Amino acid sequence: MSSVALIIDGIEGLEEVARRICDFGHPRLLHELLDGVGALVASQTQERIASEKRGPDGTAWQPWAERTAVRRHAGQSLLVQEGHLRDSIHHVVTGNEVRVGSDMIYAAIHQFGGRAGRGHAAEIPARPYLGLSDDNRDEVRAVVEAFIAEALQ
Repeated sequence: MSSVALIIDGIEGLEEVARRICDFGHPRLLHELLDGVGALVASQTQERIASEKRGPDGTAWQPWAERTAVRRHAGQSLLVQEGHLRDSIHHVVTGNEVRVGSDMIYAAIHQFGGRAGRGHAAEIPARPYLGLSDDNRDEVRAVVEAFIAEALQ
């Protein structure tokens, strides 16, 4: 079984917020915060797959190979044939960590690229969908700040 996940730990200040919440003895609050952040990042990732068609760094995904393009029909786009990958994006909170990803067997090949198919004859380009763009980070910070403001009331 293959899967791929993004562990959200690189947002400036989030680790400090998590530590302080735990220091004050409010693990339920930390779980709530991480659950909200995870839900937001999962939604951002689904949007990236559904319509943005670019990696978190802003780089546009490579188009389909010609052989693949002729087999697609209206309503299908990069990484969206029937929507299974997009719909499989979920988040899980464990302790003081939130993971966002997919457990679909082909999730990792789309994120990182590589050889796939019968005899590994097809070269799949990386089309990174997991990760945080600058705008995504700003949204996460806003959620964290709003959460803290509400918790302090």
